Amino acid sequence: MTADVEGAATRVRPFLPDSPALELRPGLWVKLECLQPAGSFKVRGYLAAALAMPEERRRRGLLTVSAGNAAAGCAFAAHTLGVPCRVVMVDSAPAPKVEAVRRWGATPLFLPRERLFDWMGKREWESEPEAFVHPHEDEELAAGHGGLGLELLEQAPDLARIVVPVGGGGLVTGIAAALRGRPEVEVVGAVPAGYPLWPGALTGPPIAR
Repeated sequence: MTADVEGAATRVRPFLPDSPALELRPGLWVKLECLQPAGSFKVRGYLAAALAMPEERRRRGLLTVSAGNAAAGCAFAAHTLGVPCRVVMVDSAPAPKVEAVRRWGATPLFLPRERLFDWMGKREWESEPEAFVHPHEDEELAAGHGGLGLELLEQAPDLARIVVPVGGGGLVTGIAAALRGRPEVEVVGAVPAGYPLWPGALTGPPIAR
């Protein structure tokens, strides 16, 4: 996937500046993705996914599902590329997250939590007119997120370890792919102690193959 990450980074670069890497103390760096236009790394993936689409498909607009940073990331990508955008959100989404979607000209669609899960489980996005970008499972999106890893290698070439926050898994997937050619660099996923979703999910045998 390394070539995909490099290609995604090349596509996205005209639209996004590199985010700064701040050295807090010798050998400890933090990547300031909070300075991205919509406030997080999510803009990388949605721009990369949209730019990888055939133009005809992209013109139909973008559709995603999120009540968080991915919602704003998709809205920003659509605004930047001049296409419509709708975001499916749980009806209890925090007001600032909803406002972030509207700020970039996108339309939120509110569903009760159980109905939203049903919408996802039944893949109902397939009957919608827009191009759906999955917030976690889209390969082009993960490749776009991986551009962050390539930037880090340029900004701090002597890295030994990268600690990556893990939610849906798209960011850590992209960064791991970006660093595949640097096996000496350890990629570590971090989750909140109070919500250890991934350690629990990876415990025991797989539930599906």
